[in-house]
Amino acid sequence: QLRLTDLRQLADEAATAERVAYPGDLQVVPGAEPVLVYVDQLDVRGIISNLLSNATRAAGPVGSVKIEISRDSCLAQLVVEDTGPGFGNVPGGAGLGWRIMAQGLARCGGKISYGQSACGGVRASFWLPLAVIRDWRGTCDETRPLRRSETPVRSAGGRPRRT
Repeated sequence: QLRLTDLRQLADEAATAERVAYPGDLQVVPGAEPVLVYVDQLDVRGIISNLLSNATRAAGPVGSVKIEISRDSCLAQLVVEDTGPGFGNVPGGAGLGWRIMAQGLARCGGKISYGQSACGGVRASFWLPLAVIRDWRGTCDETRPLRRSETPVRSAGGRPRRT
């Protein structure tokens, strides 16, 4: 079930849970405002947890993992970077887990990719359509946070739209 969700909050919850078992440095880059998306909260929290588990395993107990959430006019982006050894040097590789995450994100109108991090490890990114905000005048503006007087609107296929 798709629900209006703050992607930052899901990332914070997943990071808090991962910190229980991970002795290394795990940080969520703070942001000033919520990043609202329509998602299945359990699916996306599970995807974030999977990315963090992969990253912390690769980085090891003395490594570091960083999560950053950003937005543009119509997409939210979540990035997980680690200081691990990079591709091909961690057991498990990119297999079934990546396909499952890609399918979960596709159900919400999103996509996932991965590549080399500037830190030497892996940089995994996913994108989701931002929730479109309709104010009391009926206009849409997806570039700012939801206010109390506004109602979120989702277009067909979960994609933001301007009206």
